[in-house]
Amino acid sequence: MNINWLKAIVAGMAGTAAMTVVAMMAGPMMGIDMNVPQMLSGFMNLPIAVGWVAHFMIGTVLALIYAIVFVGFLPGPPVARGALYGLVPFLLAQIMVMPMMGAGFFSSGMSDKALAAGWVVS
Repeated sequence: MNINWLKAIVAGMAGTAAMTVVAMMAGPMMGIDMNVPQMLSGFMNLPIAVGWVAHFMIGTVLALIYAIVFVGFLPGPPVARGALYGLVPFLLAQIMVMPMMGAGFFSSGMSDKALAAGWVVS
């Protein structure tokens, strides 16, 4: 399979930007501040700029994993394959990452650690 690396990287950055906008707009409607870069920087105890870089690096790596591993493996049209792949990082985040950051399994509990990392519940 021939991978268009530039296309995958641009897609990862664009997807991360779109997800960030949606999260920051939808979060307040759900009563939480979903500022992922702030949460990452708080968790790492580093400046917010590092949180932004980490956030976009994660999104780009996820896009590259999709291009390398999943694009030829998943069934259906491109939109369906993308949606199916989207379940993988979502489930991994909810099962592994959110509990490590103090937000609980499937974000079930907002602990002091999660609040200190940038999750603000209103």
